[in-house]
Amino acid sequence: MAVLLSALFPVFAMMLSGGIAARYSLLPSGGDTALNRYVYYFAVPALLITGLGEASVNQILRWDFMIGYLLAAMGVYIGVFLFAHCLLKRSIAESGIQSYTASFANTGYIGIPLLLGLFPDSPDAIIAAVITTVLSNVMLALALAKIELHYATQGYRIHQLVGRIVFRVLMNPFILATVVGFLISWMQLSIPVPISRFLHMLADTTCPVALFAIGMVLAGRSAEQPLPVPGGSREVASLLVVSGAKLILQPLLTLVCLRYLGVSGQWLRMGTLLAALPTAANVYVIAEQYGIYTKGAARAIMVGTLLTLLTVPLVQILLTRIA
Repeated sequence: MAVLLSALFPVFAMMLSGGIAARYSLLPSGGDTALNRYVYYFAVPALLITGLGEASVNQILRWDFMIGYLLAAMGVYIGVFLFAHCLLKRSIAESGIQSYTASFANTGYIGIPLLLGLFPDSPDAIIAAVITTVLSNVMLALALAKIELHYATQGYRIHQLVGRIVFRVLMNPFILATVVGFLISWMQLSIPVPISRFLHMLADTTCPVALFAIGMVLAGRSAEQPLPVPGGSREVASLLVVSGAKLILQPLLTLVCLRYLGVSGQWLRMGTLLAALPTAANVYVIAEQYGIYTKGAARAIMVGTLLTLLTVPLVQILLTRIA
């Protein structure tokens, strides 16, 4: 428990620092946007390239881990989608974003520093975070597909619709960096020393800058929307279901699926802990871009991030007792 709290403290302390900077305007206006873009376009891609490029293909292609994690995430996605669409009568697009919010864990910005703190001597820590980040893009593709279906009624043909979805997914910097890193590993190439040092310099800034930026974003959201509590019964039900599915159901399903497939040891712990993390801030970016479920996504991120202080230690206790 002490090890977990020791790993969580710098994570949330850095987020708190970003929140203080935003609340008291210690950085220029738009600083959170600049930091997020730096992390999104430079730091995380560099981390993915070095993390994958310096690992062997056998380390990366952990099929039991990948299938178990993806099955659990898909189960949550489908369950929340059916709840939102059939019971809450949300549109297909809004249900898609809501289920995306409930199944996309912050395995990049929070997961990487958390695993590095809990497993400092394990080279598998970054690989596990990278694998789950890539797998989460399956939910992103599904959500985008549901949104883009709206354009099908506005004159788009099927091949144009498929082309839009494929293009958006492939142009994601995380996906591009993952492909580059995997190709380097698969072809057993060596990154030239100057380029490797440059990439490592960028990669080393991922955790502190990302966490600081998340703190700024959350503080900014709370300032714009002082009351994160939804105003209607459907909104309350939506927040409860999304938060419960993300923080409780997904880690439990991941634990069951991974154990059923024979995953054990550090990989079992890492997969379950990553699934227990709150919704990634990327979800809000997608929701805001399309103007769908924006307030709900912002609430889920804020509430989920705060509740993680309670739920992640509980998941760690569960894993310790099982072990």
